[in-house]
Amino acid sequence: MADIKFPPKPLGRAGIHRIISNHCRTMRPGSFVESGCAVCGCLVKRTMLTPITSFHGSLALLIRPGVTRKERFSDNDPASAS
Repeated sequence: MADIKFPPKPLGRAGIHRIISNHCRTMRPGSFVESGCAVCGCLVKRTMLTPITSFHGSLALLIRPGVTRKERFSDNDPASAS
């Protein structure tokens, strides 16, 4: 087995900077904010979604009576299709 010295030497300024920078990058809102998928409605990280504005085909396939629903803005809004 290799000769492993314990405890390890303290990190230098570059190592500390790298760790803090990586942590800050992963804690940005864009890294964990979720949005609803336009196809299935499931919450997905925004980084995994493609903007619907970049879609140039027909979205008529997504409109099905009794299946799709309009967005509700409060609990009092009806959960009906159309």
